[in-house]
Amino acid sequence: MRALLQQLVPFLPVLVPLAVAPRFIVWGRCPAFATEADHVFAWSRRGPTIVSNGQALCRDHNRSKSNLRPPWWYVRGLERRRTAYFPAGASVRVLARMSAEERAARAVPSRRARH
Repeated sequence: MRALLQQLVPFLPVLVPLAVAPRFIVWGRCPAFATEADHVFAWSRRGPTIVSNGQALCRDHNRSKSNLRPPWWYVRGLERRRTAYFPAGASVRVLARMSAEERAARAVPSRRARH
């Protein structure tokens, strides 16, 4: 459970408003609740676990998406929809790479070799 929470921590600013919203529809006409956090660019294809690469999907659409790379028009639509629920002034860009600040936050301190 702790590992799952650590993975979701970057998504908390996005997930908390979604959890209290009555419905959040990502795939157009889908009436289901968005209950799962998903990587826009799949983690299995080196997509980073950062807010800008996250989205909320219903279970069925998350399973059908699998690890497919989203087309450009889907990414643009997601960025447009984000303006409705991201805080004012926050970037709505979908990015498949970490910023220098995000890389530094995840850096593992190197261990010195023992002699």
